[in-house]
Amino acid sequence: VIVLGLLVRVPLGLWSFWERRVDRFGFRPPRLSRPVVRLAHTLTPAVARRLWRIEGMEFDPDGLEALRALKGQRVVLCPNHPTGLDPLVLFRLSSLLGEDFNYLACQEGFANPLKGWLMQRVGCYSIIRGTADRDSFRMSRELLAAGERWVVMFPEGEACGQNDIVMPFQEGIAQMAFWALEDLAKKGESPRTDAVRPRPAAGRHCHSWTVGYEILE
Repeated sequence: VIVLGLLVRVPLGLWSFWERRVDRFGFRPPRLSRPVVRLAHTLTPAVARRLWRIEGMEFDPDGLEALRALKGQRVVLCPNHPTGLDPLVLFRLSSLLGEDFNYLACQEGFANPLKGWLMQRVGCYSIIRGTADRDSFRMSRELLAAGERWVVMFPEGEACGQNDIVMPFQEGIAQMAFWALEDLAKKGESPRTDAVRPRPAAGRHCHSWTVGYEILE
């Protein structure tokens, strides 16, 4: 009984301590760790299948080649956002392209300490939606100006729940690209207007099973 009690109390105590140490409402910068990224790339297909019943992810070959042609350039990847599982697809895309991405993610996604830790290690950073989040804007400018990794931003700002409907885009993404150009100019560079390349991406989610029961539920 004592041993069982310790097995329960110790993890709960560590969890409580971790939660107190983490500022859930503070800015969460990316802390990309390549060993974590490589492990996550390996596990993503199996985890996606086990937890979310994602049987596979298919990518248009021509689209992949078009993206590969942008290797080494500053890119803002702007996908549509039909479901909350879209980040998994973009993470899989980064694996296929052999590129590390940074991902702009909503602040509430980091609330769980373990999930937040993992998100930061695969390149995510936070933004408080609907506000002038100066820390997040500054980080976006720095990442785009540095050009070391592509930056993924969902221009709709939230999942819309529809494959073929796109909600109005948030204005901030285009603005951050212009700010990055300004930062490059301040560093003495003479950036062309295409030095930061926004690239749209479209995804569709399809069910391979009958969803009548889920609809009734």
